[in-house]
Amino acid sequence: MPLEVMSAGSGKIISTTLTVPSGASAKVLTMKVNNLSYDAKGSVQINGGAWIDLTNANVTVLGNAKLYGGIGGGYDTISLNVPISGAVNGSNVINFRFNTTDGVSSGYRVLSFNLQDGSGQNLISANNFVQDD
Repeated sequence: MPLEVMSAGSGKIISTTLTVPSGASAKVLTMKVNNLSYDAKGSVQINGGAWIDLTNANVTVLGNAKLYGGIGGGYDTISLNVPISGAVNGSNVINFRFNTTDGVSSGYRVLSFNLQDGSGQNLISANNFVQDD
């Protein structure tokens, strides 16, 4: 971490794989992102399913960022929850895509992420993520 979803052009995809424990049910992708400065700048995909645009209409912005405009608002780093489907017990491929530039930006960073069950419990241990400075 972080995952840098950046490119001089549009359509850059960064993939990662998470293993959901047996008996769990992933319902939410929770993320902390930096520079998600406008709606639909990025998208996520679970196991080759439909792409989910990261927009204020499609996600739940958490904390104070929600009060100050959410995506594209007053905070450069925001936490958000994305409702997902298609996650399975075992290996799950999560794709993060930089959709398109506004003429100024060249991407965004995923500082942290996890899959959560319906009660908001993280399904992946924090020890499975390596921080790179």
